[in-house]
Amino acid sequence: MEGWTKRLLITGIAVFLCVLVIVSFAGGMGGSGNMAGETEWKLVQRVKPKEKLEVSFEHTNLRIRENTSADAAELEVYVTKGSNRKVEVREDKTGEVELETDYLPNANETGEVLLLLPRGIHFRELDFSAEGGQIISEAVLNADKIEADTDGGTLHLLLKGKEADYLWEVENEQGTVRIGTEKNAVTKHGSQAEAGHRLFVDCDKGTVEIDFSEK
Repeated sequence: MEGWTKRLLITGIAVFLCVLVIVSFAGGMGGSGNMAGETEWKLVQRVKPKEKLEVSFEHTNLRIRENTSADAAELEVYVTKGSNRKVEVREDKTGEVELETDYLPNANETGEVLLLLPRGIHFRELDFSAEGGQIISEAVLNADKIEADTDGGTLHLLLKGKEADYLWEVENEQGTVRIGTEKNAVTKHGSQAEAGHRLFVDCDKGTVEIDFSEK
């Protein structure tokens, strides 16, 4: 009887520890972490999407992800919780939304920026500029025209479709440009009617990497 009680006690402790581990893990993924990994984020602004999105960042890291909420219809901009990073979000009457950060040497701004896109959103034009820092797209980007410009920064974009769906123009001074399987990409000529999408890359310094959602 005493042995049975001891085994029951040991079993009960083991079950309790397992439950504790599961609860701790779930807690670590809760809140904003459930939306965007384990980092906690603070909402800056929600804005209705326009035909064009322009992102111009200086010495700032940006991650672009798809909103996990199926009924989300707005662009959502976040900064790392507790950071002093400032992001300007502007709309104009020409059908454009602009996201911008400025580098101020004495401001000591820290923290990353997160942009959440509604599921399946299509843009007429996407324009990305990175002067220092990184712009990394984990969401699939869908646009008729994409511009990628970097001067000492890193751009890593994931585009909808496959290589054959795009024509591209490349200006590369001292950087590295990879488009799909082309490690040292140069301008690709062809028929716009056949390709359907246009990609413009201007790399003074830094790195531009373009991947496609289909092989």
